[in-house]
Amino acid sequence: REQDLPYQLTAVLPTLRRPTGLGISGSGKKLPDAVWGFLRGYLSTDILSNIDSGLLGWIDALRRVSIMFVNLPGLDNFAAPDFLEKIQMATEVLQYETTKWDGSINKYIMDDKGTLLLCAFGMPLNSNINVAYRATRAAMNIKKSLSEMEIACTIGVTTDRTFIGLVGSQQRQEFTIMGDAVNMAARLMKTAESVLVDQATQNDTCSAIEFEEFANVKVKGKSKTFSAYRPIGGAPPSARGSR
Repeated sequence: REQDLPYQLTAVLPTLRRPTGLGISGSGKKLPDAVWGFLRGYLSTDILSNIDSGLLGWIDALRRVSIMFVNLPGLDNFAAPDFLEKIQMATEVLQYETTKWDGSINKYIMDDKGTLLLCAFGMPLNSNINVAYRATRAAMNIKKSLSEMEIACTIGVTTDRTFIGLVGSQQRQEFTIMGDAVNMAARLMKTAESVLVDQATQNDTCSAIEFEEFANVKVKGKSKTFSAYRPIGGAPPSARGSR
């Protein structure tokens, strides 16, 4: 019933299951199939697969993943006449490139800080091989495609061991990514004029992608400076010459 919908849409994630023909049930409450079918479009494949297999309680993990934080600084005027058109164009590019390189979009944030996207490569059900390379190539392609559309973006990419799983109370939970790699990707995104990656990402991809080094980078929350790297093309000259 319509009056029951708000409660049902905030059903407890760890207790969700989908018996055949009954929709999701949690704590004795059941979602109609029509509602469950609609709701699936708002859940990531990571969540859906665990719901369908009854393994949602096992979704929490520490995994080495690559984080890609994207900022769309030119799309912060929500009242602009072309805002919806441009945000749709940008979203299609981001979804296509992230999916193409076997990543997933975890968050799409639009607030007073602008339009931000948090993406990850190496999530459950996605390949955990060459995550740094895939994230960097996705970032390079996104930057190129959006530049051709005259849509500005800055991107930070990091690679590290990160918590992936559910957070929140039994009334409402969220599938999220947490860790220093997420914070650092956000810092690099704010520092970058285009795409910047951290040392770990550069180490994992330097044989396949050429980088320009930026030394003595200082970001909020870090007491020491460090080097960051901007991808500038395909394999570096040394790698090309050794083939």
